[in-house]
Amino acid sequence: MSYLTQYIVLLGNDVVGNLPDNYLTWDGQDPTGQNGNVSIDPVFVDMRANFLGFQLRSSSPLLEAGVAGAQSPLDLAGLPRPLDGDADGVSASDIGARENDGPTRLLAFLEGCAWDPVLRPGTRYEAFRGDLDVLRATGVYTQDPDTVPGARHFCDLHAAALLDGEVPQPGQVLFYVAAARGAVPGTLGYTSAAVERPRTMACTPP
Repeated sequence: MSYLTQYIVLLGNDVVGNLPDNYLTWDGQDPTGQNGNVSIDPVFVDMRANFLGFQLRSSSPLLEAGVAGAQSPLDLAGLPRPLDGDADGVSASDIGARENDGPTRLLAFLEGCAWDPVLRPGTRYEAFRGDLDVLRATGVYTQDPDTVPGARHFCDLHAAALLDGEVPQPGQVLFYVAAARGAVPGTLGYTSAAVERPRTMACTPP
């Protein structure tokens, strides 16, 4: 619960789930709905209380909902702010300590993978499959299917998932990385060293 005085102005906060009130202000007013303040489930990737935790999912309503100038130029993981998390061509800060850097929670299953969707209507997706040994040797995520066995590009996906029943070669490990596609190609995300994963080639369907 926040105890506020008439000398404090809150900008771009999400305060939710506190009882009996989210805020206790000097004049009894609730700032929710004013100055970019909201009270809504932030939809975190996880709840770990360190700089890797409290990251917003790509399906969070807090994406690009921050107030301009209210956040520091870097988030707690060292990522630059703002980022264009929904690939609409406009960068805006997210509410919270962590900036979203593209689709989250990519999970593989027997014949494909899926990830958190982006809430912006009309979003398409791209996914890149590549050889893990090639990635380790070159740092290339968008590997060329014509030169790297097992590499493939999945372009203009309408859902945050893909089916892929292709079996790797014996001893080969394949990886997937997904991105949103809107007015611009979305980011492939950042490494743990806060370095953006490079696009060395555009998504090219077979």
